[in-house]
Amino acid sequence: MESPSVNISLNSILESYIRNYADGDSHTARAKRLDLEHFVKFLLRYCGYSRPEKLLSSDWSNSTTKAFIEEKLRTGESPATVARRLATLKHLGRVAAETIPNFKNPAKEVKTPKLATAKPQGLDKKEITSV
Repeated sequence: MESPSVNISLNSILESYIRNYADGDSHTARAKRLDLEHFVKFLLRYCGYSRPEKLLSSDWSNSTTKAFIEEKLRTGESPATVARRLATLKHLGRVAAETIPNFKNPAKEVKTPKLATAKPQGLDKKEITSV
């Protein structure tokens, strides 16, 4: 038997999330909306739908989240940007799980991409001379 959350419109979940967590002109709000826009475009291609209104909550799974992350890394997005996009999806999933009966966060177990550790660099001879 399917859980009640399976047939919920993903678009309605996203709209509610944006209204409550990504509304306004702040940098964070714009970044969250952009992250979700990228994810919706990916899901439309992945699931073969023509419009976001056709997406259901069941279309968003652990495997589609992983595929989204892998595609973003493969197409050249920095690991930091991809990590931010995943953080947005994890927060969306956590909020949905708290408000929708039987909804499980599909992004919860997805691993964040490894971020390169910044290493100090020494000065070259030209820079030493100018100092």
